[in-house]
Amino acid sequence: MPGPRPIGRHLNAIAGKALGPHGPAFATLLAEWDAIVGPRLASVALPLKLQFPKGRQDDAVLHLGVAGPAALFIQHEEPQILQRLNGFFGFRAVARLKLLQAPPATNRRRDRPAPIPRRLSAGEAAALETQTAAVEDGDLREALTSLGRAILATEKPAGSPKR
Repeated sequence: MPGPRPIGRHLNAIAGKALGPHGPAFATLLAEWDAIVGPRLASVALPLKLQFPKGRQDDAVLHLGVAGPAALFIQHEEPQILQRLNGFFGFRAVARLKLLQAPPATNRRRDRPAPIPRRLSAGEAAALETQTAAVEDGDLREALTSLGRAILATEKPAGSPKR
């Protein structure tokens, strides 16, 4: 008996009629978004709508919900994104992107939730202080120490068992 399968692979069959004539293309795009554009772009942009010109099956406008400053990155990468999208569809399905400001909550986060910071051991704190002691600028030294604490607090302590 085969194991569980992602529901996204069955989205066309389940919601095809409800999504309209171009709905299956959009459903497929949603289901495979991460694979098409990669995790870096998928973490900051989400397809909202695929709008084809009246009576056509090509040259669509893909509306993307984009979180904040990622819009500039996406504008810069638009030719490559279009190439990936059209390569996925096998023809010039998407002619351009339309970027819409979307709050980060609209965008999907695929990564794990942020780890809960832990308290540093006395040895870790002392080693961090030693490493940053040579920095002459007090503000920079403090910033580096704070960054080091934040990084160390999210890592497992040395010698702890791996899961």
